[in-house]
Amino acid sequence: MSFLNAKGAIYVTDDTAVTGSFSSVQVAGTIQGASVGGEAEFANIQWGVADINGANTSPSASGTVVVNVELSGSAVIPGPVYGFKLTNGSALAYYIEDKK
Repeated sequence: MSFLNAKGAIYVTDDTAVTGSFSSVQVAGTIQGASVGGEAEFANIQWGVADINGANTSPSASGTVVVNVELSGSAVIPGPVYGFKLTNGSALAYYIEDKK
């Protein structure tokens, strides 16, 4: 699978809120007690792009949040994703390439 404009990724495994400018987020691990591999639970996902100060620059930032989402397989959340928080499982977050 190709991740357009990706310049690197971070592997997220805990419930710390993650923010940045991500081209996509991919489910990467299995939640505890799951019978199927590759599952993750998200407390929230917010779409948008971070500016130089880290703020979300999405014109509709207040309306781009989903909460309590469980995904399985190697599901990919298309971006741009501004931030997310896991409650269980793990994910790869692919940074948007800086086009300077």
